[in-house]
Amino acid sequence: MHELPYRPGGKSRAQIAAQLAHMEYEKDRLERQLEMWISYTRKTEAKLQFAEQRIAALTRTLRETAGLETLQCERPVGHSQAAASWGEVTLEY
Repeated sequence: MHELPYRPGGKSRAQIAAQLAHMEYEKDRLERQLEMWISYTRKTEAKLQFAEQRIAALTRTLRETAGLETLQCERPVGHSQAAASWGEVTLEY
């Protein structure tokens, strides 16, 4: 974003008119920028909502077709007892 420079008020009518024109231009620019970001936010929210709905639908379909048991991970036989939970991964070099 642009920083608005502070210019001490000019004494002449021409200086004041130039500052006024500059501030009106800056206001218009900021309004366009705000509209653009609002538009981007709406588009991103819509895409996020679609992704969440698609994830939910795919998860339901997977559970229905594969059965809930196959989605649950079990610790493999002979797995190292060093790992505290199944969510951990042991990496050896």
